[in-house]
Amino acid sequence: MVHADFLTIHKAQGLELDYVIIHLENVKHRGAVYSALSRGKTPERTYVTGWDPSKVKTDQRAMIYLATARRASRS
Repeated sequence: MVHADFLTIHKAQGLELDYVIIHLENVKHRGAVYSALSRGKTPERTYVTGWDPSKVKTDQRAMIYLATARRASRS
């Protein structure tokens, strides 16, 4: 169990936490939102503040891979 007032997304990497409150107001790095959201064990115990979809940055290579995988699954 990790008790903390706060952890940075970087420091939380690799952890699986029972309860997570994620403040996304100042997220600037590609992949950081995914990394933060994936720290919680369940969606029901993951709380998000400052959600702004326009600030979510996606790696273009990931989008190309996803499109390719979707096309392949339809064949």
